[in-house]
Amino acid sequence: MESKKSKRDKVNEYRRNNRDKIRLDERKRLLKKKYGITIIQYNEMFTSQNGECYICGTHQDKLRRALAVDHSHHTGKVRGLLCDKCNSLLGYVNDNIETLKKAIEYLETNN
Repeated sequence: MESKKSKRDKVNEYRRNNRDKIRLDERKRLLKKKYGITIIQYNEMFTSQNGECYICGTHQDKLRRALAVDHSHHTGKVRGLLCDKCNSLLGYVNDNIETLKKAIEYLETNN
C-alpha cells in the first residue's frame, strides 16, 4: 500500500508535467459552468471576431488576459468576447443603454 506522501508526490508530479492540459480542462469546465458554452463555441466566436474585442477592436495579442465572455446578466445570453476594459465598462453601467447614451453625449459636447 502506498503512503500518502508518495501519492501526493505523484499528483504533484502529474500537475507539474501537465500544466497546459490542466489549464485547458479548467477553462473548458469554467466556460461550460459559467456561460453554458464549449471551448469550441468560444473559439468560433474568437475566430468570427478575428481575435479582437467586439467593442474596441483590440487584438488578443495586445492583451494580458484572454478575451472575456460577455453575457447578459438579465437573460444569461452570451453576446460576444470583450477585453477586460470594455467588459468592465458594461458592468459598471449595469448594461444600461441610456447611461451609455448620456456618456456619449457628454463626450461629444465636452471634448
